[in-house]
Amino acid sequence: MRILLISATYTPDPGGVATHLADLAHGLVHRKHEVDVVTLNKDDTERRDGYGRLMIWKRPRRQVHEFDGRRVFCESILRFIFDYWHEIKPDLVHVHDLDSFFLGCMAKIAFGKPLVMTVHRAPSPWRADRFREVPKDCFMEAGKLSQMLNGIVVPSEASRTVLREQGFGANGDGPEIKVIPHGISPFLKSVADEPTLLEELQLREGCSIILCPSRADEHKDVETFIEAAAQVKFAEPDRDIVFLLSSHGDDPRHEKLRSRAREIGLTEGQDIIFRNFLYKEMATIYRLANVCVVPSRHESFGLTVLESFLFNVPVVAANTSALREIIANRKNGLLFTDGDPSDLASQIRRVLRDSELRETLREGGRVSLQETGSYSSAAMVQAHEHFYGRILTA
Repeated sequence: MRILLISATYTPDPGGVATHLADLAHGLVHRKHEVDVVTLNKDDTERRDGYGRLMIWKRPRRQVHEFDGRRVFCESILRFIFDYWHEIKPDLVHVHDLDSFFLGCMAKIAFGKPLVMTVHRAPSPWRADRFREVPKDCFMEAGKLSQMLNGIVVPSEASRTVLREQGFGANGDGPEIKVIPHGISPFLKSVADEPTLLEELQLREGCSIILCPSRADEHKDVETFIEAAAQVKFAEPDRDIVFLLSSHGDDPRHEKLRSRAREIGLTEGQDIIFRNFLYKEMATIYRLANVCVVPSRHESFGLTVLESFLFNVPVVAANTSALREIIANRKNGLLFTDGDPSDLASQIRRVLRDSELRETLREGGRVSLQETGSYSSAAMVQAHEHFYGRILTA
């Protein structure tokens, strides 16, 4: 079959959506399907990349506009899909973010092909004034009311529960909501170290690196990580520890986090480093890390957990939402009480002190990514393949 994937982000952008989309696209091609990806380029140029059964159509970034603080595809990208439809001729359209949803709807109206959507982050509860505050949520409400979707994919039972609470498939009607956990390919592990990054970070030899690969979004709860970092530092005065936070400088909460770190005694550049890491730099960061912390209050999945498994980094994650579906406590990771910095600090210290526990967690992560594991890339791709097939033959 031939699948058209639409997303605002695609590797080499960092983040769960971009990484997942690349793994899915390459996995489908490996299974002998044809895949076209329509996405944004990093600059204002138009490019057409790909080989064999995979074609990546990169649209200029200038063709994306801001609306009420939310990035959406603009009319020119919709026109591109219409102009090249005769060349792509997909059997099914699969959109991968809420911004792309309306493009899929227009393609379905025009060409009648089945439409599937992956919800990587469940929208907030619907309200009458939601359009003014968060326009992208309106596309989900429109999808529920218009019945445009033939299928919805979510990466966890937690996400399916949220959608059902908001009226999707709550009474057995509407599109099927299929749970397909993310998998991860070994590609990132093959990316070479970035020597310029190592030079820039100037990490001390022999120090322990505690990584938090989270943005400063409210639901990521990076505040708890920073509070725990200070507790670990003062509880382990003889251990050289550096806390590494992947944070974007343009995040509205960024400066507040840095200010709080200073208030509680964390010296920037020495105890804690704030850095916006590029995708190609993440392999280097995971190789450096001794512990990876995922403090999110809500995650639809948490691909950083699988990335940590891939690099044999022990994981400490919040006992909430999809994270507790991935982490089997004390088997492939440790869970801490959501929002409790003292508990998080205690779990980080356990990993640093207990070599036997570290190896148990590493082995558990490796097992989770094996071909027979719950989170293998092959299992994820085959589940999508079967779901597409059911929709096309319905």
